[in-house]
Amino acid sequence: MVVGEMPLKDLLKRLREPEKILGRDINPSLFQISEMKQRMKDQDPFVGRLIAEPKIMLIGNEDDLRRLAQ
Repeated sequence: MVVGEMPLKDLLKRLREPEKILGRDINPSLFQISEMKQRMKDQDPFVGRLIAEPKIMLIGNEDDLRRLAQ
């Protein structure tokens, strides 16, 4: 999952090298910040599960994610 202001096309380009290293496809879910904030506000079930489940944060941390809900 990626939360940010990046065109999907650019994100997919950036994932090519990690895919080669891992030897598998990476299928990202890209959310604009405003969309993620709204989904959190609406208590979207998908986002709720993402928040509740364990995560490996590559950039940022759990507190950054929680701040979006405020």
